[in-house]
Amino acid sequence: MSAIEALRDKISLEANDLHSLQRDLSRNMNSRRQFAHQYSENDLVHKELERLDNDAKVYKLIGPALIRQDKVEAISNVAKRMGFIEHETSRLDNAIKGLESKQDGKQKVVSVSHMINKVIVCN
Repeated sequence: MSAIEALRDKISLEANDLHSLQRDLSRNMNSRRQFAHQYSENDLVHKELERLDNDAKVYKLIGPALIRQDKVEAISNVAKRMGFIEHETSRLDNAIKGLESKQDGKQKVVSVSHMINKVIVCN
């Protein structure tokens, strides 16, 4: 195998790694958007529950049935859900930053490899 073929194989592997990172980044960003949407919905529910009178009746849909739930318990459940969503969002933000950093590094490696390949081919 010549040096040019080895370089082309290396470029191909690096490009495949870059595409894999881009797919992972896209997946994480989609998940992040979904969590942001869920957080927004839960925030609206939390605000509505807070506005209710203390003696208001609150029902939760469980399967096909509406089950009565204590207002304080409902607020607590929504707050826990929001906390979980915040934690997952934070985790995804960190993962996205890491993937973006790796992607930038791979892009530089692929760019430099392409330039080296062009120089070798032209000479």
